[in-house]
Amino acid sequence: MAITPTLSSVGIGAGASGLDVGAIIDKLMTAEAAPLDTFDKKTASYQAKLSALGTLSGAVSTFQGSLSALTNSNNFRAVSATPSDLLVLSASAGAKAVAGSYNINVSQLAQAQTLTSAGMASKLSTIGSGAKTTVSFQLGSLAGGTFGVTGTTLSGSTLLTGISNGSLNINGTAIPTDASTKSARALAEAINAKSSTTGVTATAQPTVSNATMFSGFGNIATGADGTYSLSVGGIEIVTQGNGVAAGGGITAASLDTTLAGPNAISNALAAANITVTGKAADGNLQFTRADGSNLGIEEVVTGSVMGGIGHAANAVNDGSNVTLASSITLASGNASPITVAGSNPAATGLTAGTGGSYMNTGFTQDGTQATGSVVIDATNNSLQGIRDAINNAGLGVTASIVSDGTDKPYHLVLSSTKTGANSAMKISLSGSDGQPADSALNDLLSYDASGTQNLKQNSAAQNTNFSVNGIAITSSSNSVDSAIEGVTLSITKIGNSSLSVAKDTTTVKTSITAFVKAYNDLNTSIGKMTAFNPETKKGGVLLGDSTVQSIQSQLRRQLGAPITG
Repeated sequence: MAITPTLSSVGIGAGASGLDVGAIIDKLMTAEAAPLDTFDKKTASYQAKLSALGTLSGAVSTFQGSLSALTNSNNFRAVSATPSDLLVLSASAGAKAVAGSYNINVSQLAQAQTLTSAGMASKLSTIGSGAKTTVSFQLGSLAGGTFGVTGTTLSGSTLLTGISNGSLNINGTAIPTDASTKSARALAEAINAKSSTTGVTATAQPTVSNATMFSGFGNIATGADGTYSLSVGGIEIVTQGNGVAAGGGITAASLDTTLAGPNAISNALAAANITVTGKAADGNLQFTRADGSNLGIEEVVTGSVMGGIGHAANAVNDGSNVTLASSITLASGNASPITVAGSNPAATGLTAGTGGSYMNTGFTQDGTQATGSVVIDATNNSLQGIRDAINNAGLGVTASIVSDGTDKPYHLVLSSTKTGANSAMKISLSGSDGQPADSALNDLLSYDASGTQNLKQNSAAQNTNFSVNGIAITSSSNSVDSAIEGVTLSITKIGNSSLSVAKDTTTVKTSITAFVKAYNDLNTSIGKMTAFNPETKKGGVLLGDSTVQSIQSQLRRQLGAPITG
């Protein structure tokens, strides 16, 4: 019979077999776990090194990044441009800019010309008959003349009572007038006293007598009780006493001789700014007062007198007194429309409203700018059709439609795409097959500063005008890069500003500061990772690491090496 041995308890004490099975198992397990502990320690060590290397990599990357700004030589040549008034202009400086101080005075900003048509009740309604019409555009410059408003001759009531205060307002500014404002000259002086606020100057036109006034001047005959005198501008020209027969005294020929001078009469006329043209004997004698002052021509008679102005030698003359006046012309300083208002602008020879046109001005085409045309016919002869045709043609001109809210609100607005004085528009129309242009289209669109101006100018084509340290400069654009070498000016407002151009060390300082910080941070990181603590007998996680040693060596070598170039 087989006998099977059994183990009744693993907790047999010393009184039994004497074996401590639990202790044996613990030791066996500890022995088996020892390699795992070593592995865990190695894993922790590798992870610590990996983390340290990641930190080191980040510090090296930051350090490398700090070098990028220092490797750009332009940063060491950087120049700043600082204006004193940023509302007048801003500026930027390039590497070619030279340090210095500049005084800049802006008197005019560049702008594009804008023209506006008369109002239409609908932007879709047809204009004209639909006859094929070619609208041609040219761009160029204007020269000579003025842009403004021409008034009419002052009325007799104005010459008598003057212009009451409040009668005239120009561009929102009241023009002070009173009972003494009786001539074009006085009115012009009152307007010019406010030019700084209105932007408008006035010129009194010369006062000129009628070309036929002295036609048929009859020889003066005075009776026994008669006398005659002729005065011009308060200056007595000729006189004749009693009892002088016709032909024996004042005649057209003798009057011409007196006026021809030189004598006291001709000198007095010149002093009064009065000039003489033509001859009484030829019937075309005229007097002109160039300054626009009123000009009085008076015949004073007593007793029996025959002949004289408008009288034959045998026609009785009871005397005459004529006061001649002239008109004024308003000129806009920047060729902008002029608004005339007030309680009685008619007293000044002006009409209330906003407008203006070029006078005695010439147009010269700019050959460097493209010209072109559009065809308007029955398919597109509306404001909208004209607008679209112009915009699709690429003519250097843009078109839009603006509504002003009146009973005829729709206006076609044309603008040159470029600023500058060389971008003024000339618009001409022609028909096809020998036929004239559609008259309605011509009345709407034709525009020539030297001729017909059916469009109204809202803004003129003009350059930027400014000076740098007293040197006058003109530019077709408000962005100017040619006035000061290496500096680009962006001009935004009329006014004065100083400009300081100086070496810009800010970028270099910032770059060097960033480099120093990055270098120190890198060194600090390396120091912590490679340090040895003699007290704890422990070293940094990368102590003795060849990669770190190589980085330190390269850094020290590069920083200690001289810079070439």
